[in-house]
Amino acid sequence: MKNWNTLSEEEYNHTWDYIFNELNFNPSPYEAKKFNNLPAPNLWFDTASLFDEIFTKDDFDELNTIALELLRKIAKNKNIYALDWQHECFSFNPYLPFDRFENKSWGIPFLPDGDSTFFLTNDLSNGVFGDGINLQICFWGSELLDAFKKFNTPKILSNQMTTSKKIARLSS
Repeated sequence: MKNWNTLSEEEYNHTWDYIFNELNFNPSPYEAKKFNNLPAPNLWFDTASLFDEIFTKDDFDELNTIALELLRKIAKNKNIYALDWQHECFSFNPYLPFDRFENKSWGIPFLPDGDSTFFLTNDLSNGVFGDGINLQICFWGSELLDAFKKFNTPKILSNQMTTSKKIARLSS
């Protein structure tokens, strides 16, 4: 995890201020269901089936591989912010090596494990929100969604829920 660096106090405050003030995020389990203020365009997926044990390690490896490639396409040679509600938060360079197949190599898991997680570009214009309470994941920002369209949708994300500002249907 040498590539994953704990956020400075300034970075921490900057990113969480954006999430709370601009996105109106409220981590309460009662309010989380109402959280739909992510910038458009966005694309939501239901991840509840992950707990049905129908997915294999290869399926998770596929998602981590695509996630890393997507983050590389939008990072613009800058670090990505990785935030996990009420846990240590990081920035990392998606171009530097780390084992994308080992969840422990990700400072914060790409798919949330019960908490709310965010992966954000340095300019906060694109990101991924993992809702570990309602078992959803949302990708937002035109650059991220344009990059997403170039990949086959990972099997784990086969249950698309909604889009805002429609984008071309992702291939399956």
